Amino acid sequence: AGAAPLENWLIPDMLIRRIVVTIDNLSRDRVALKLRPLKPVPGAFVVDGGEGSYTISPTNFPRYGAALTVLQAIDEQALVALYFRWYPLFQKAYRDLGYPGESFNNRVIEVLDHLIGTPNIAAPIALVKPKVYYEFADPALENASYGRRLLWRIGADNREALVAKLIAIRGRIVTAGVAA
Repeated sequence: AGAAPLENWLIPDMLIRRIVVTIDNLSRDRVALKLRPLKPVPGAFVVDGGEGSYTISPTNFPRYGAALTVLQAIDEQALVALYFRWYPLFQKAYRDLGYPGESFNNRVIEVLDHLIGTPNIAAPIALVKPKVYYEFADPALENASYGRRLLWRIGADNREALVAKLIAIRGRIVTAGVAA
């Protein structure tokens, strides 16, 4: 897709640290939004219903289209080559987070496996709005990791495309890691 479209999404300040923090948190319940490496998708989150009976609106899903188009255009081999080229910086940032004896690459694979294993749930997805933000009505969904909640929010087709890309990236990382 070229550099310009990706640059439109990236937050370049402390990019390595932002990537490491976000990856580390995707399988946890919260992500440090102030440290995410990507700008948020434009537009407001759209729901259907009212009076305490809400669902994620299918009109919400196209908001993620531009970001997914850029992601789909990224060559997995080039991405993984760049990842391993800069791996010492990723590993240092991971150590600085408080994991001195652990491998960031192992964490990346663990998080990819977690996201790839996100179960499909049937639409429409019920929501509640106990305060300012919408939450999943099903406590099991609401208590899932941030990464899985995000994959459910973007819609089944987008989730399927994103998971396919994550599978391809994981395969390249594992293959390159063995060869490295």
